[in-house]
Amino acid sequence: MNTDDSRDLKKGLNWTIALGIVLVLMGLAAIISPFVAAVFVTIILGWMFVVGGILRGIDALRSRYERSFVWQLLMSILYVVLGMLILTNLFGGVLSLTLLIGIFILIQGVFEVILAFQIRPSGNWFWVLLSGLINIILGTLIWSKWPVGAVWVLGVLVGISLLTTGISVIMFAIAARHVISEATLDQ
Repeated sequence: MNTDDSRDLKKGLNWTIALGIVLVLMGLAAIISPFVAAVFVTIILGWMFVVGGILRGIDALRSRYERSFVWQLLMSILYVVLGMLILTNLFGGVLSLTLLIGIFILIQGVFEVILAFQIRPSGNWFWVLLSGLINIILGTLIWSKWPVGAVWVLGVLVGISLLTTGISVIMFAIAARHVISEATLDQ
């Protein structure tokens, strides 16, 4: 590996480390204020559905002479209505979102465990495994506390998930930088 290639790879890993730091900070913020985090995530999701529905409606109107026009328009209306329901009933949105995020975190944990065993010979693969196991536990905890603890569970457990994922991203990138440095020195 030449010096330019290793410099480019390290620069890319610096961005990966920065992403990990952002994930850690977001996780800490969610843990510190779980209710605010739960409401914030719900509001963002609601607006994403509204904006997505409007954009999908514009696209449907642009293709109004196609056979799929009616279905595209109905989907856009569904998106907008769903977004508005979430925005006008934040508590119901938090409950629904808590359940969906619990499922997502559980599936993410399973994928991280599988990834950890695929990259096992690499340095710091253990951090990916640990993140996956923690996410499996968190996803299970979210389900077990739903719907009673939905408001705090969403913020705290998503915060922990972001925190552990951020740490694993940072540790893996640091290990990759170390491998690149060693490969460059060996030449």
